[in-house]
Amino acid sequence: MKFVFICVMFAIFPSIAVAQEDPALNNTAGVDFRSSQGHTFKVPEDMIVVKHPGYVVLLPVDEYLGMKVLQYDDRFRKMQETIDSLQTQVVELKQQVETLQTEKELAQDSNQTVSSQ
Repeated sequence: MKFVFICVMFAIFPSIAVAQEDPALNNTAGVDFRSSQGHTFKVPEDMIVVKHPGYVVLLPVDEYLGMKVLQYDDRFRKMQETIDSLQTQVVELKQQVETLQTEKELAQDSNQTVSSQ
């Protein structure tokens, strides 16, 4: 039964097998968590631990992933706002440059007219 489970896990999550083969891909960051059965494993540092009377459990993976997606969604929204602001500033700076170039050309034209008279 365990063999079937392991085969299914490798079929679903092929990156697990790759990470175990290549030590450079192993992510050692995380916090040790001891389950109620006595197993110790690493979990992300920001994984939420829920404490109940008499036992401790991790936040379910789907809730944790939902939380992470919302965090990245907020980051993406902030980055998009920053990009929009920078694009607006670029447009304003281009208009200022065009205005300065026009004023410079007018000043040069007036200087040439004055010197030719």
